[in-house]
Amino acid sequence: MIYAIILCAGSGARLGADTPKCFVEINEKPMFFYSVRLMANNSMIDNIVLTCPAGWKKSTENLIAGWGFNNIVVIEGGKSRQESVFLALKTLPENTSYIVIHDGARPCASNDLLSLVLYNAIEHSACVPVIPATDTIKILDDNKYVLKTLDRASLVMAQTPQAFNFNILLAAHIHAAENDFIATDDSSILEHYGRKTFAVDGSIANIKITHPQDIILAKRLLL
Repeated sequence: MIYAIILCAGSGARLGADTPKCFVEINEKPMFFYSVRLMANNSMIDNIVLTCPAGWKKSTENLIAGWGFNNIVVIEGGKSRQESVFLALKTLPENTSYIVIHDGARPCASNDLLSLVLYNAIEHSACVPVIPATDTIKILDDNKYVLKTLDRASLVMAQTPQAFNFNILLAAHIHAAENDFIATDDSSILEHYGRKTFAVDGSIANIKITHPQDIILAKRLLL
């Protein structure tokens, strides 16, 4: 069994919206609709778990029912992205083989990218899509003076969907929780656990909605 976890529990404070970020509409649909559609329409994925903000479970279930998607379980997420993933992982059955993790705030991911990540996860146990860093990256000290400039030729930016062998990812999350390790994506949790993640080319169109101007771009990309 291959499961997908769609993360929609974030507040999105930087977006300045009146609702949780993933419920902000893009082309008259909450932005997480596009991630649900992506996962539901991929033939490799059997079931979906979606994490929502506290207090939003019923309204999220009603939205999904209205869209006609099946095999989707909604749970309330945690206080952090990592906690939300861990909560979702613990709901999955033992016969789960691979797991896809995707941010509901990335509505423009394509089915081709999803399939590429899944195929490579099956071959390599873990896969993350990446794009090159195009800006010069600098490290600052506490007073905002530049400490160091990094060589961007070897730097990439990670995206989702990311896919993993289920047992390995669950063990990595347990290890992270036991060692108070906090990460911003699941491939980092795997690194901390001592396992490697294979990288494939991501897409510059696979933007993460963070600021209001990202909504404008997403509307055009999703036409």
